[in-house]
Amino acid sequence: MFKRTLIVNSALALTLFLVSPLALSAEPEPARPIVSQQAIASYAKDFNVSSSEAARRLALMEKSDLISNKIIKEFGEDSIAGVFFDNSEDFKFVIRTTRKGSKYRLITDFAKNEFNDLPIEVVPNSPRNFRAISNIIDNQSQRLAKKIPGFQSLAYNPSMDALELNIVEPDKTKKNRIISMYNLDKISGMPVIVNLLDGAILPVTLAGGGVLTTSDGIGGNCTAGWPAKNLAGEAGILTAYHCLENGIRKNFTYLGNDGKSTYKLIATVSPPFSQDLAFLKAPAGVNVDEPFFYKDFTSNASYVFDPLPQQSIKVANPPLSPAGTQLCHFGRNTGYSCGIVNSVQAKATRYSKNINGDMRQSCTKGDVCGPMITITSPSLKCGSGDSGGPVFFGSNKPVGIASACNLTEMAQGKPTLLYIAPIYNAHEISVTIASVPWAY
Repeated sequence: MFKRTLIVNSALALTLFLVSPLALSAEPEPARPIVSQQAIASYAKDFNVSSSEAARRLALMEKSDLISNKIIKEFGEDSIAGVFFDNSEDFKFVIRTTRKGSKYRLITDFAKNEFNDLPIEVVPNSPRNFRAISNIIDNQSQRLAKKIPGFQSLAYNPSMDALELNIVEPDKTKKNRIISMYNLDKISGMPVIVNLLDGAILPVTLAGGGVLTTSDGIGGNCTAGWPAKNLAGEAGILTAYHCLENGIRKNFTYLGNDGKSTYKLIATVSPPFSQDLAFLKAPAGVNVDEPFFYKDFTSNASYVFDPLPQQSIKVANPPLSPAGTQLCHFGRNTGYSCGIVNSVQAKATRYSKNINGDMRQSCTKGDVCGPMITITSPSLKCGSGDSGGPVFFGSNKPVGIASACNLTEMAQGKPTLLYIAPIYNAHEISVTIASVPWAY
């Protein structure tokens, strides 16, 4: 058993880039975080840079929330349309702003003076801010989910300043016909990137086992996510809601990462909500402080992780993950892998359909769930049993829970797409992240 620092944090009802004044209290800038060697190796391979350059970039990425918050505090939340990292040779942080003229120049000067260790480009005159973009996605995703067969998700791609629409259609020759049939050249005046997928984005709780197993006699298991607490202060684990099989599964067993310790967990019922998140309560007196990286000592699976020293890094609140940011995840069956954020504020189809004989819902409110973050990369892995697992920065700072991925693309050796339920939305189920197990 390894001890870890408990870091308690309130979950605030915040959107991805629009933060409340409470989140903007002045704090000293944290020291540069220590990044996992696995995250560094993954980024260096994906972008063909040296390990030292990868480490530098990944450490700077964790400042994205600080940058966005300071700009919002200084110039107002309506000034931001989107932010993203450009991972090209000329690595930089790009801010899309609605401002122009002298106000645009003020933002540019402010950003460069405040963050002189990170190249920042400010792109002016965006026609809409992030709040307006989020409203478009909220309204149009519900409409398109009912209208378009095979609808998977609608999201915002900040680097392209466009909406990104994913549809299941293996026949790529039908793309122009689909765009014409459903008037997808633009949606609410915004340009649209239409992606035709070979297979559906599916929850990955298929039979095959995970660190969370059920004693209800119903097939399908998941990966433990983050330690959490409910409003009563009771300890437990945050995982994916669809692991509960529409609320039928309530009794779970968690096997600790020492391969020996077990906890009995009980799923609690939540009111109608739009997030693929669930809370599994531990018995009274049990302090669940170790469901992060799992090493299965009972099978042939062997995953080795780089121990990181204790770090004074708070839980991201909210964990701003602009496009271009590297995020990593851990799944019981696929281990540790990383991807790059390609879209934010994604509204994805609810998995209320028959999948391998099981009916699974990822939320209980509306026809789409979210908002979510999506990541992709040639080295990203996902598979059966990975649902509910932790998603994090390279320093292990919590970001979210693995929800679903494109198993068809994965099986074909193509870059897969992983959907992430951000933990800053855990307020919908009255849960806060309780501890951060940085290392063992």
